[in-house]
Parts: sequence; C-alpha cells; structure tokens
Amino acid sequence: MPTISGYITRSNIPSGALANLAIFNSTYRGLFGDDSQAADSSSDSGIDAGSSSMKYTWADSPFVRGQQLVNFVPDNTTLYLRFLVAGADQATCQSNLSTIITACTSQYVYQVSVTLDTATYTFTCYPAEYHVSFNQWTWFGPGHGAGPPLYLSIPRDPTPVAGPL
Repeated sequence: MPTISGYITRSNIPSGALANLAIFNSTYRGLFGDDSQAADSSSDSGIDAGSSSMKYTWADSPFVRGQQLVNFVPDNTTLYLRFLVAGADQATCQSNLSTIITACTSQYVYQVSVTLDTATYTFTCYPAEYHVSFNQWTWFGPGHGAGPPLYLSIPRDPTPVAGPL
C-alpha cells in the first residue's frame, strides 16, 4: 500500500498567511475506493485529478463541409478530494472541518500537493465547492471522533506545477 501525504497552501487566506495544511493524516483521513457508504459524489476515489478537457476553436464556411479546427488548448478541470474529518470530540471535528473548507474556499488561488510514495503531484487551484454528508460514515464510521465526510470539488489548472498529470 502506498504512503500518501499532502498539503494545501494557505498563504493567500484573507485573514493572513498561514502554514500549509497537512492532509491525508489522522485528522483528514482520505476516503478511498468505491464503497457502500459513499454519499452522492462526482468521484468514488479519495484523490481524483479529474478528466482532461480541451477548448476548441472551429471555423465555419458556407463553401466547405463541416467545420475546420483552427486552434485548441487544454481547459481547466476539477480535482476531487474526499475526507473523513476527525477530532477528539464534535467541537474539534467541526473546527477541523472549518479549517479545510476555509483553506479551499476563501483563497482566490492556492496549490494542492499530493505525494504518493515518492511521486509528488502539485496543482494550481481555485475556490472549491464542497459537500458535507451526514451519512452512515457519521454514525457508523471507523473509530471514535470521526466526523462527517467532506467532498471537495476543486477547479484546477490543466497543467500541473509538478507531476505528469
């Protein structure tokens, strides 16, 4: 099983620059794989870099059948992250939940970095959409101090800062 770690930069938070927020640890437990406990989500993976997409420019002519491709460039895509947010008690769970939501929604631009064993993937990201699900994980999830699952949909640049994706 690979070692997974990562962080979200927090230097652009409006209240002042903060240190990077470590993710995929005992506080932000990644939810991986397709499981029967999954809430509605765009992804059943703990980390989903998103599907690539392109922007095309087509030329139309009344004298040529169809259209002709003039230009194309990669378009932004969406990075999906899923976590089971933990804490010593419900107040701490809520605080930890607020911390990661703030890191992903209050910054105009930030980076998300994920390291799988020795390969690091870093993406330039923009304000995220999130979904907190009070489903079976909340009530019957693994371990004590487990809070609700958090699903993040994060718009990202098509070209990574680091990594081949």
